[in-house]
Amino acid sequence: MGTDDNYIWKFIRETLEKEGRMRGTALHREVFSNGRGYKNTKFGEQAVWNVMTSRVEQGALIKESEGKQAVFYSLTDITNNISKILDGLFKDFEVILERLEIFHEHYAKPKSQTESNYLIRLMELTKISRELMKKQSYLSLVIGFKNFSQHKSWKRLNKTVDELWTSIRWNAVHQLGNNDKFLQELIWSLQGYARDEHSKKLYSGFM
Repeated sequence: MGTDDNYIWKFIRETLEKEGRMRGTALHREVFSNGRGYKNTKFGEQAVWNVMTSRVEQGALIKESEGKQAVFYSLTDITNNISKILDGLFKDFEVILERLEIFHEHYAKPKSQTESNYLIRLMELTKISRELMKKQSYLSLVIGFKNFSQHKSWKRLNKTVDELWTSIRWNAVHQLGNNDKFLQELIWSLQGYARDEHSKKLYSGFM
């Protein structure tokens, strides 16, 4: 989704938060007239319809028809869309698992761990870890809804997160002869800096 689409969605969401359920044509007119030109954006009328359609497909908007021509839009209540949200998270975790499997395939053997690819390995595992952290932070928020914390998939979801972190740790400690140096650097990288002189010398972004 591009920058204009994000701005359009911002105005759709703010309009529906204020007005509640709205006829599609009225919502479109409101968003197009008030949002056009915001921060130098130049989106057209069709772009607004496209975002409305895509958000319905993603489950963020509810589209309801009344009669032959009346179509209304409203924001999705997150607690009424639990299964779809959790299914989406499982798919995200499957992608993270696939990336870990590829990492393991490439760098599990000592002969594949060279000085020249040291930072590549560190940065790739850092990216995977940050993606998992992002998804886990979302879980930490939605657990506040009882409908989520009591859902039948919740325990399995938490177990999946634990297994992914175990895999990340296992991959990290097996990068440098079963010691914790790589794991320490991974933790430092997640904090936004590194202390190891080897990394500082090779990667100026840590400086």
